[in-house]
Amino acid sequence: MNTAKHSLLWLSAAWMVAASGMTPAADGMERAKVQNPEQRRAMSFKKADMNRDGFLVREEFAEANHLGPATPSSDRDLRGTRLMAAFQAMDSNGDRRVSRKEYLRYLEQNGG
Repeated sequence: MNTAKHSLLWLSAAWMVAASGMTPAADGMERAKVQNPEQRRAMSFKKADMNRDGFLVREEFAEANHLGPATPSSDRDLRGTRLMAAFQAMDSNGDRRVSRKEYLRYLEQNGG
């Protein structure tokens, strides 16, 4: 697997965990709330879609991935570049926003 695709997959998986509110160390009870990958993907989109308009814009995507001021600038720059590349890859029709359908399709096709 090439490095760019691997980075995007890792970021997508990390974003799904962050957006769902679960942490890798979450106990079994929390993980049991969401049983299958489709539910986790749908939940992560719903949580990231802060204004509930059915689309993710760059700002929502960045916020869901914790790219705020608390992140050191060098880390923020690198993660931001990779996340925005993932955002662009998700935005299949180029309208600068990611629909629920685009998001779910991207994650399904890329193992997220």
